[in-house]
Amino acid sequence: EGADLALVATGRMVQAVLAAAELLQNEQGRQAAVYNARFLKPMDAGALKELAGYPLVVAVEDEYPAGGLGEHLARALPGRPVHCFALPEKPLPAAAFEEQMALAGLTPEGLYKQITALWEEG
Repeated sequence: EGADLALVATGRMVQAVLAAAELLQNEQGRQAAVYNARFLKPMDAGALKELAGYPLVVAVEDEYPAGGLGEHLARALPGRPVHCFALPEKPLPAAAFEEQMALAGLTPEGLYKQITALWEEG
């Protein structure tokens, strides 16, 4: 309650989202509620009801966005702005997982910058 936005992630991205939420709190005083979406199907009805109450919902996934968490949330939360940060729809160079996430802006710092840009866009 009282959070400025909800961050929703799965798997390995949950830790990055927790760290990004901490950056948002420490650097901007913004509170982010973090949801670990352990299952895409079926989605947790209680969590969806809670997510519908946030002014901004951000899905973070370490896959391509098509058919992923962000799309599921957008369908489940019609009329609610849902933004998805995921791998780009272009091949990334072969690299370790951490390096690929950095290239895609999916590190805590990269997520912090992308979320800040959403606010600046209004």
